[in-house]
Amino acid sequence: MSVDKLNFKSENLTVDWIGFNIQGLVDIKQVKQIAEYLLLNFGFNSTFAIGPNGKQETLFFNSKNKYQVYFRVYKYSDIYWDGLKIDFSGNNAAQVYKFIQEQKLDWNIFQLPNLSLSRFDLCYFREIKSNYRKGQLKSFISNTIAKIDNKHKRNNFNYDRSTKGYILRIGNRKSSNFYRIYQTKKGLRFELEIKKNRVKQVTNLLFCYDIKQFEETLTKHFYTHSKKVLMFDNCYTDWLIKYFRKGNKPVGFLVTSYLEEINTNDFVTVFSLLQFLTFSRNQNYSQVQMYDQIYYLIEFNLKEYVEFSGVKSINQYQRNKFINLLNSFQKIEPLITYFTEEHFQSILAFPYVNIQKQGNSWVVKVAVSKLLYDYRYPFSFPNTFLTYENTYELKVKLEVIQTISQVPLEKIFYVEVFLDQFNVPTKKKRQIKQLIVEAFNQLQKEKLIQNKLNVVKKSGEIKQVNTLTSLLVGQANKIHFFESIQ
Repeated sequence: MSVDKLNFKSENLTVDWIGFNIQGLVDIKQVKQIAEYLLLNFGFNSTFAIGPNGKQETLFFNSKNKYQVYFRVYKYSDIYWDGLKIDFSGNNAAQVYKFIQEQKLDWNIFQLPNLSLSRFDLCYFREIKSNYRKGQLKSFISNTIAKIDNKHKRNNFNYDRSTKGYILRIGNRKSSNFYRIYQTKKGLRFELEIKKNRVKQVTNLLFCYDIKQFEETLTKHFYTHSKKVLMFDNCYTDWLIKYFRKGNKPVGFLVTSYLEEINTNDFVTVFSLLQFLTFSRNQNYSQVQMYDQIYYLIEFNLKEYVEFSGVKSINQYQRNKFINLLNSFQKIEPLITYFTEEHFQSILAFPYVNIQKQGNSWVVKVAVSKLLYDYRYPFSFPNTFLTYENTYELKVKLEVIQTISQVPLEKIFYVEVFLDQFNVPTKKKRQIKQLIVEAFNQLQKEKLIQNKLNVVKKSGEIKQVNTLTSLLVGQANKIHFFESIQ
């Protein structure tokens, strides 16, 4: 299976600050050489100052330029070091990083090997939606402070509320990691300032233009540190939850994305699509390009797919059923709306399906969209969810899948509403209840959900249990449970 590595773009991170140190460089002529290089090649105006409190003076300026770089010389020979700091902030940092990605910077101009990366800031912007309830943001900030206060013996945060909104600073400014949450008119900025030992670990990757490894390392670090300091299950940290769901899913597990309400007329097709996506993850492929999109051409024996789907004996009826199913994937575009990622809505998922008999075997060739194939599916379910023996079991499993495949960690399974759709004898109703119990047991066994289950009975009584029984399911109006994220 081919999966693209993590990078800033894929995880919606922006570069907000880049700082460099050049140890021992204090000659103003050398500073001007660097400033002129940035001016002529990349359009950066520049300022210069001496010492921490020195007044800034203009080095180079062109009114047509949009970007700025800041130079400051330090002379701390008796205390620390002599050298030059070069800082790019905000949009200036994003712009110079773009040139670094394109390998356009000549590091030799910056006096290698004395050059080092001193600071690198990453930022995630979370939009505040208009339908959020009043007080949610205040509650999020308060709960985050409480989490930090609980975790650390001494105060490890600084909190302000300005005319622009909340500002929460987490950690020591002099440490390797310093976190900030800023409120703006449109949302929250989550910023991590990375310095010292942490940034030293990736400096060589940047200077060697190993951008893929550089971004993957810092992306993981940003999200791991964010999880340490932020409230995890909150509407303002749904982006954090989504990231940690993207880990590698076991091959052989049923994978799915976020699901909206499924039309009852389509539930078999939806399940078959999820089933095939899971099957395809373990198949070899060749890469082809159609129009402006990349597709993976997968070839397999129809018998393999039929057996993977749980059908033990293959007759002509079963074979024709699966051939028709595979052919129907070409018409699956309306179902793509079940995947909330926008790129799934703009391309054909299966533009090519070819099924031919070769000797005694039926061979299938299917072109699958690279975006669909490589997508980091956020949810996975045990291999027991891959197959079903009858329509009742399929409906139970798909209802559980849909219930879990939502953003919040807390899930609600509406038992009474679900069971009311079955107009069947009591004995069959008991079997359906037992199927629900087995589905929850399997999820708990694989540690995909927590053992704590809150059963809200039809009477209104709430009972907390570790495992379900058919009796409890029959008494339940709904079940509250929690997804486990490692």
